Amino acid sequence: MPFINGRIALIAPLAKGLTVSESLFSAKGVYVQGFAKDRINLPRFHTQPYRNLIPSDRLVHFDIAGNGNHSAFIAPFAKRVTDIEQIDAAIDPPGFDRRAFLARLNADLVSFFSEE
Repeated sequence: MPFINGRIALIAPLAKGLTVSESLFSAKGVYVQGFAKDRINLPRFHTQPYRNLIPSDRLVHFDIAGNGNHSAFIAPFAKRVTDIEQIDAAIDPPGFDRRAFLARLNADLVSFFSEE
């Protein structure tokens, strides 16, 4: 099936305690997206280790977004909901445009998974 292509996307990844053996690593490409202000999956423990664990010829994309937090990958909540209730996952850092970030991320992922 064309959508099963050996590619992996790790968004706000969890890497603590992960070990990867190059001889066992079969992914054709890996896309890693972390968030600098992620207070749940701290980049130094969870995102950064992938840079050293994944063979460099397989690490297609590695980014730690400067202003995104752990919830940045969740679709924006409806204003009618956030107007009546404070939801932590709906609150973005000042200056962060979740809709723009997700549009770019979605386009990147479609391109990444469509590659042969």
